[in-house]
Amino acid sequence: MSPFGNACDNRTAILYNISFSNSITGDYDEFTFEYVNGSEIISIWVNDTIMINTQAFEQMHFGLPKDINGTENIVIPDTIYGQIGLMPYQNNQIVGIALSTNVIQGGSITFGGVDSEYIIDPKFKFYVSNIHINGIPMNHSGNASFNIDIPSVQLDDAIANLITKLLPGGNYSNGSITSNCSISPTFDLSFEFENQTYQKWRLPLQSILKNTDGDICSIAINGNAISSDAWVFGSAFIENFYMVFDQEKSQFGIALRSDIDYDHTVYIQNKLVRGTIAQVAARYNDQGPWNWWTRPGAFAYGQSTAHDYFSLSISGVYVYYLVFGVDVSTEQDKWRGPFNNTQDYCWHYTGNEFNWEVWPC
Repeated sequence: MSPFGNACDNRTAILYNISFSNSITGDYDEFTFEYVNGSEIISIWVNDTIMINTQAFEQMHFGLPKDINGTENIVIPDTIYGQIGLMPYQNNQIVGIALSTNVIQGGSITFGGVDSEYIIDPKFKFYVSNIHINGIPMNHSGNASFNIDIPSVQLDDAIANLITKLLPGGNYSNGSITSNCSISPTFDLSFEFENQTYQKWRLPLQSILKNTDGDICSIAINGNAISSDAWVFGSAFIENFYMVFDQEKSQFGIALRSDIDYDHTVYIQNKLVRGTIAQVAARYNDQGPWNWWTRPGAFAYGQSTAHDYFSLSISGVYVYYLVFGVDVSTEQDKWRGPFNNTQDYCWHYTGNEFNWEVWPC
């Protein structure tokens, strides 16, 4: 379609058209966006009824393109819905939505940023009660905020240094961390939030590794926060979960995303003395009685005779525990976890039926 003239009367794309609305209102105040090539689009603010998931919101505030000033060769493609060449949205693909419970007041939808008038505090703050590395609590806590514009997780210098020391070939300089790219898939960096003592949110390995330079990788964790009261959780964390924010009550919820595959495998290498039977079960928790005959609460189980290997399929479960045992052994079973089901794991047995241990591969 041609971007020149009245964009509401001369469009051929199936987009918003004021001629089909009898509820549009507003003072039609103008505002201007710049194209990437320097041309400008003049837009107007209007209010109209918006349908979102079959729910009507009356007098929602949003902008419409009106005229474009620039070369006659500029064209807004009809086939690209939602991206009409506006530089703010192309460079910052964020949609901010503030829905009102009062249908008369409507709300706000913004493209390319947020509407600060609807935000009590532009940085949603929360409390991180602990950080766990490979299942061990680091006893570090701090106040944090979410910021999708930042690709990394910004912690303070002390915890960033600690994480660096636990990475293969880790190097910490000027707030940035690098390490060998061959980080074990069992590396576990998890965060515990206030009032969620028994729930830990693990950062997947693919989100920890950022840019690759040969065998050296940049890490999406840094020490650029000025203190433990100014941590920032950027897209490296946010994009792995579904986040729900309640600005009025300063609360947020976090859940798994249905479009991310949380089905993974636990691989077991039985390196016990030949002929010894290793067995492993997965449970939702580590509470309650346990025995290897009825395996109460187990949703996955496997065993093998040394030196055969086996595996457990962990499907449709986010958090789980593993219990390790050796047949006819007098040693106590060994429990590990909790694990977030965001990647495959590997464990191996060593020893004999009288004295044995399990280790990450």
